[in-house]
Amino acid sequence: MNKELQFYKGLARICYTGKIPAKVATAFFAENEGQQLTKEYAEELLRARFKELAPDRKALRRNKVEVFELIEETIDEVFPIRANAIFDRFVEFKTFNNGDKPLFKMPKGKGQVRRFIKRVALGVPFKRVRLDRTSQLMEFFAIGGACYIEWEHYLQGLYEFTDLCNVLIDELINTVYDEITDALNTAIDGTTFKKTHTETTDAFSVEGMLTLVSYAKSFGTGGAMIVGAPTMVARIKDADFLSDEDKTDMRERGYVGKFRGADVVVIEQTYDKDGTALFPEDALFVFPNGSRPEDRFIKVGYEGGTEVKDKENDDRSLTYEVYAKLGVMLGNADGIGCYKKYTE
Repeated sequence: MNKELQFYKGLARICYTGKIPAKVATAFFAENEGQQLTKEYAEELLRARFKELAPDRKALRRNKVEVFELIEETIDEVFPIRANAIFDRFVEFKTFNNGDKPLFKMPKGKGQVRRFIKRVALGVPFKRVRLDRTSQLMEFFAIGGACYIEWEHYLQGLYEFTDLCNVLIDELINTVYDEITDALNTAIDGTTFKKTHTETTDAFSVEGMLTLVSYAKSFGTGGAMIVGAPTMVARIKDADFLSDEDKTDMRERGYVGKFRGADVVVIEQTYDKDGTALFPEDALFVFPNGSRPEDRFIKVGYEGGTEVKDKENDDRSLTYEVYAKLGVMLGNADGIGCYKKYTE
């Protein structure tokens, strides 16, 4: 990467994160006659560079390789951070370079390890157990999304570089939601989960959830957590253990933060262009707490090298398309329970 591109990539990172390393700020101050480097000034410099490269459609066509490379580099850096922030509690999210083998470690035999110490007779050989792990190769597939962006509006300062990137990153996040949803729906409908509970009436079952929480706790090192979309998490009610803190949670957040010692984690719902919810709204998932990333049930792999392309429509407006490589697979389901909503 040449020095100039590296400089503007650094500005793009500052625009997106708002964080300026002390060394960078000091060096910039010394090299630019005492000019302070701020997020706003970084945005100004970056927009000026884009205006220089692509002040109009013709110039954008001529210099779009450099323009798009800055956007692509920013997406490659920021997308994993945003995805981790959303899915970190129950997903192992790994980023791979182009050409790397996308290997994920899969724990095996946890069920055997839990109860291998038993009463034995003198002189009888002890039962042995192996802490076994295997690696599984993830298969990547191409994902993509398209959005309409008025390039001229960005140059005029009507929105910022962060907005420009977020439009494209949101498309990738929605695709991850979609793929995770497909995987979870497949698991819900099949025999993946060893412990499940389905409501018999249209009311939350405390006993059913307690069974799943107890099962998850027996595998984790830090209790259990219940994960679900806002509409499902809001169903969790325990009249016998409703504290003032729970009432405050319900009033301010719409759901309780704890259920009989288990953390309640809400996954913010997103929707496709037709308004269809992407995360399951008919199930809650109960995971062991304290597990390492490699022990998490859902595996998501992302291969760097995001590609942005423009496409001219019949009315001469521009649509921007973003492509990336992604993989999703399910791991070991030991300790994971599924709570299903009542359906008639």
